[in-house]
Amino acid sequence: MKPEASADIVVVGAGCAGLCAAVEAAEHGLKVVVVEKLAGSLLSSTAASGGYFAFVDTDLQRKQRVLDSAEAFRKDMEMSGGGKSDPALVELYLSHQLDTYYWLQERGAIFWQVDMGIGMNVPRCHATDPQRVLEVLTRAAHRRGVSIEYDWPVARLVRDGSRLQVQGPEGASVTAGR
Repeated sequence: MKPEASADIVVVGAGCAGLCAAVEAAEHGLKVVVVEKLAGSLLSSTAASGGYFAFVDTDLQRKQRVLDSAEAFRKDMEMSGGGKSDPALVELYLSHQLDTYYWLQERGAIFWQVDMGIGMNVPRCHATDPQRVLEVLTRAAHRRGVSIEYDWPVARLVRDGSRLQVQGPEGASVTAGR
C-alpha cells in the first residue's frame, strides 16, 4: 500500500468479523482496505477459536431434530450475560444471525454439526473449521478487490468531518469516507 491511501471504508482487523464486513462492503461496490496488526488472518483470535458459531433455526438444527427459537436464545444470552447484556445488541444479533449463517455458507464455510455450548439450553453451536472460514473469506475479499494489509497496527484514528484517517506504521495512513 502507498504511504497514503484512500478507500470508501477501512476495516480494522482481518479476523472473521472484519473480513465479513470487508466482503459485504465490496459486494456493494465500495472500495475497501483492511488493516491487520498481525502477519496474517490465520494468527487471529478467530483462527485460535474452537470454531463454533451460535445460530438459531438452521437447516442443520432441523436435520438433527433440535427444537430452538430466538426467544430461547435470547433467554440463554440474558442468563449467561448475568443480566448485563445490552438488549439492543442482543436483538440486533438475533435479527441477523440466520442470514449470517447462510451468508457464510454461500461464501464457502461448511458447518457439519450442532453441539451444546456453555450457557445454552439447546444445541446451537455450529461446528466449523475457523481457519477454513478465514481462508474462504480472504479469497472472497481478494476476488472483490479488497486490499488487506498485514503487519499494519493502527496507531491513531483521526476524524475530519465525514472522513476518517487511520494512521499506521511508519507514517502510513488510509483515509476513509466519500
